[in-house]
Amino acid sequence: NIWGVGVVGDMSTIFMVLCMLPFILLFVIGLPRLNPPVWLIMGAGDVPGEVQWGKLISVMTWNLSGFDGAGHVVEEVDNPSKSFPQAVVACLFVVSCTYLLPILVGTSVDQNFSKWTDGYLSTVAGEVGGEWLQLLMTLGGVCSGLGLLLSYLCTSSRAVSSMAAMDIFPGAMGRFLVHLNPRGIPANATVATAVLTGAFAVSLDFSDLVTVSSFFYAARLLLILIALPLNRIRYPTLHRPFQVPLGNWGLVAAVTFPIAFCMANLVACSMLNVRTLLLGPGFAAATLVLAGAYVLCCRPDGFQGKIVSTMALQKAHGFPGHSLHSDVSLTAETDSTRLNYRSTANGHTENGIAACGNGLQQP
Repeated sequence: NIWGVGVVGDMSTIFMVLCMLPFILLFVIGLPRLNPPVWLIMGAGDVPGEVQWGKLISVMTWNLSGFDGAGHVVEEVDNPSKSFPQAVVACLFVVSCTYLLPILVGTSVDQNFSKWTDGYLSTVAGEVGGEWLQLLMTLGGVCSGLGLLLSYLCTSSRAVSSMAAMDIFPGAMGRFLVHLNPRGIPANATVATAVLTGAFAVSLDFSDLVTVSSFFYAARLLLILIALPLNRIRYPTLHRPFQVPLGNWGLVAAVTFPIAFCMANLVACSMLNVRTLLLGPGFAAATLVLAGAYVLCCRPDGFQGKIVSTMALQKAHGFPGHSLHSDVSLTAETDSTRLNYRSTANGHTENGIAACGNGLQQP
């Protein structure tokens, strides 16, 4: 991660191949042993009588989460408006096959479902292909964890650094986290994120990590889904590398079900046990109290950095290529980090404050 997003992408591709290989071999070797009637018979094998809905929903959310994190590195990717949608569609297909096909083989071979807990797929691989495939499946799981850590650390560190650039963190902490190394990488934010991740990893077991991660991911995604149509309505002229091809009301309808699912996930994760209740809603409530006190006492005027019109900033810095007629007036604040702007395009006027950051020179 310190070397840049290009290296992260290359290493992630290598980990993906190493992770996918045992699943492909499991399916190919176990293909002659497929037993479709087992999939259709309710109660086939040793099926637990009670469904743990909270854990089911949290694991499902965790298994299919993280796609939005790609937005954190959008400025470091060539042609994101084309490459991102293609990558998401391809990734969804590969992920779905990776989950579905090995399970079809595994349930055909081993119906002792009460033993299907964390890591049991390696045992099933041993039943299908022998010890060598069991070992390969275990190594694939290790590569999967390393690849996941690598990519999440990359995207999360950019989020932390961007928050620091918006002056959300106090004083010295903000200056430390916003620092970029000579490669333009938020090295300090990367190290800080890695330390916090390690602390949680050694403090909680895997199931609790999944539940807590799903809780906060659902809470974060809930805010993003609510902000998506609101920002479309409030900032219609804002340049977007990729825009959902729906109108305002179509976008509202599209986010309705995901918002409901996120709310259900929050409730389900909170009701698993006392530990997850304290780690999820308890930690969130404590964070809201501390954040509220911090804002009231230290940031009564709000934070620097709001959504700004790309057109206005390009005009301010003398970049050509404006297709809209604009009247942009700009003034610099005395703290040398803010830029007031007023942009009028096609009859729509936007006002706001742009955070200039450490490396951006004001016009």
